[in-house]
Amino acid sequence: MKILILAIAILVLVTGVVIWESRYVTVTAASLIRTAEQMPSPSVSDTDHASQDFDTFQRAYTEFRKTWDDTVRILCLFVGHTETERIEAALEETGVRYLSDDIPGYRSARNKLIAELQKLRDLEKFSFDSFT
Repeated sequence: MKILILAIAILVLVTGVVIWESRYVTVTAASLIRTAEQMPSPSVSDTDHASQDFDTFQRAYTEFRKTWDDTVRILCLFVGHTETERIEAALEETGVRYLSDDIPGYRSARNKLIAELQKLRDLEKFSFDSFT
């Protein structure tokens, strides 16, 4: 009987950890997506975008970087280095493309960053299929 109670306790503990991990990753990814969407999305025809949007970009990029730096170690533990390295590479590419005034490349990198975060959020969302 003691073994049955111990097995049930372990099952409850593991289930709790899986639910907490899923919730943490989902909430963190959603927060990062909102921050990435705050980065400006200038049009290709706008020649004076840099002076207009740099403060907005800098504020959003700094907020994203702060949140990312605070959570990246835990995310690496939960989802692995491959996923976090993809997001890190997309973030760096977004910043470099914006600063080099490559508007089409910047928009593509920003969309890639958001897509990687959405993929992470969707993969880690808790469901019965992800638990089994």
